[in-house]
Amino acid sequence: MTLIFDLRIYLFIHLFLSMSDISCGLLCPYQPLYEKLDVDRLSKLNATWYDVFDIPYMQMAIDCWDWHTIRPAEGGFSANVTMHVAEKPLEDHLYVFVHFIENRDGTYSLNQEHKKAYATNTKQAVSHKATQQTLEGLDNLNEAIFSSKFFFLTDYENYFIASFCGPDGLGNIVKNRNAHPTAGDILNIWNALSEQGEIPKLDVEFKKICVSRHYTANHGL
Repeated sequence: MTLIFDLRIYLFIHLFLSMSDISCGLLCPYQPLYEKLDVDRLSKLNATWYDVFDIPYMQMAIDCWDWHTIRPAEGGFSANVTMHVAEKPLEDHLYVFVHFIENRDGTYSLNQEHKKAYATNTKQAVSHKATQQTLEGLDNLNEAIFSSKFFFLTDYENYFIASFCGPDGLGNIVKNRNAHPTAGDILNIWNALSEQGEIPKLDVEFKKICVSRHYTANHGL
């Protein structure tokens, strides 16, 4: 069935969502409605959080970032992150260690001491298909990540959203506890974002390679 929208309604929706994005962007680098992250509770879950989508969509050389082994660490918390890259065998996927340190305003920043190792591992993860442009893109991304402030939204059972305020404004990395999210999982995420006034744009794009992943020893994702 083809739906035909009145042009005025279509433009109004886009205008409304654009205004929502602007208002959210003004909340950087601190969103006071977010609850303080309970790291002890997260660590007891011993869960893995899988990529679903980003808002706005971000094209990345590394397709999926799975967060796991979240633990309290000096001044904040740490996590081990598995980097999955298409066309790379599962056994060759690499890991990065991240350490978030809490700031005085309730946000978190990445520990700069791990910046070099992070950059080295991300480049190695894409070495099988890296071009000079890819490597330069990773350098720019790593610089942005390590200069950003983060805050988090989670229900500790289903979704984990890492929001960050970087050079280009507000971004949200949406993760789910199920590698293959159900309709209910997506609804929970959508409602959580809506309650915070962060209504996703109409052109939200699922990370298809992540939500439809299948592991094999020879093909990775």
